[in-house]
Amino acid sequence: MVLTIIIIIILATVAINTIFGDGGLINSTNIAKIEAEKADAREQLELVLADAYMEKNLNKEEYNENEYLDKYVQGKNPEIYIEGEEIGLNGYIFELDRSVPKLGKYKGQETGPRIREIKITNKTTNSVTIEVDARNVEDADYTYSYQKVGEEEWHEVETIKNNTCTIGNLESNESYTIKVRIETKEGETEGEISTTIGELPEGTIRFGEVEWVGDGTASVAINTSEEGYQLQYQKNSIEGQWTTIESGEKITGLVHNDTVYGRLFDGVNGTKEEASVSIQDGIDPIVTVSPGTITTNSITVSASAVDNESGMVDNVTYTYYIKKTGEADTSYIAKASNIPQNSYTFTGLTQETSYDVKVEVVGDKAGRTGTGTLQNQVTTKVGGADGGLVT
Repeated sequence: MVLTIIIIIILATVAINTIFGDGGLINSTNIAKIEAEKADAREQLELVLADAYMEKNLNKEEYNENEYLDKYVQGKNPEIYIEGEEIGLNGYIFELDRSVPKLGKYKGQETGPRIREIKITNKTTNSVTIEVDARNVEDADYTYSYQKVGEEEWHEVETIKNNTCTIGNLESNESYTIKVRIETKEGETEGEISTTIGELPEGTIRFGEVEWVGDGTASVAINTSEEGYQLQYQKNSIEGQWTTIESGEKITGLVHNDTVYGRLFDGVNGTKEEASVSIQDGIDPIVTVSPGTITTNSITVSASAVDNESGMVDNVTYTYYIKKTGEADTSYIAKASNIPQNSYTFTGLTQETSYDVKVEVVGDKAGRTGTGTLQNQVTTKVGGADGGLVT
């Protein structure tokens, strides 16, 4: 009886192992499914490559076994993986003979991550956003880094679970290589894409007319047609602190010989070719000559000068000229030059004679000279004297 029971148990164990153990029927079912999927992938790939072969013969001049073939195959089916001497579909990888082109022997199942495409979805003057299209990336870690073209150092940005990343603090109008590394439990892969960061717009800053306030200072309006950037200015340098200002506002407190620079700023970069305007007082001082005492042989005048732009210096000087009325302007004779007195008496003149007086004043803070005149100043007559009396 005991022997019979033992035999029954042994037979039952053998039967169970036959069905389930060491793979058994379940493993056979999986194998059959994989073989069917593999055969289907092979069939689809062979059809696409057959079309590619015909396309090659029709377009021999354009055909390139690398670029042209890759574009053609993925144009037919974006799900097809093609890289180097490999081609695959639905995770089944085969050898690829690009020169024909035709499918080679089966290489195995794809298990690790595969990058289909890295594309740029947004770009500014200081940042770039990329998106990674990849397969077999369940619970994958994406590591993003960048390198400025011409430099050796790579800068790691972050490692995240997301297939998109925005990289900031980049220099405008510079080229960068962006690298993505994808890691899963099944393996890792990486890919790169290169791009040039956007350039800040040049030539869009305009300065208005320089306006003198009257206290020796000037103002000038600054404008730009660009939106999305900060408008900034700086006086007499481009190395120090820039001041942000709204378009259309005036920069005040400027003096003669100041230079104002303007730029656009995106938060990281400023325009390399700054706009500028030079503050110049191009207007002479206004000189007024007033008459004083007139005798038979002398004329006294006084002068005053104002400057509504840069203003007058504290130690102005005066030069006094005189000529007879009716003579050419070239006949003016300087009787006193660069003296600090604002009044002067011309002596030794002829009685009952008309004279013109000119006064030059130096100067305003821009170093300009103002000129004023007083005409038809007639000396008086000595009682009972003949005409032309001097003494």
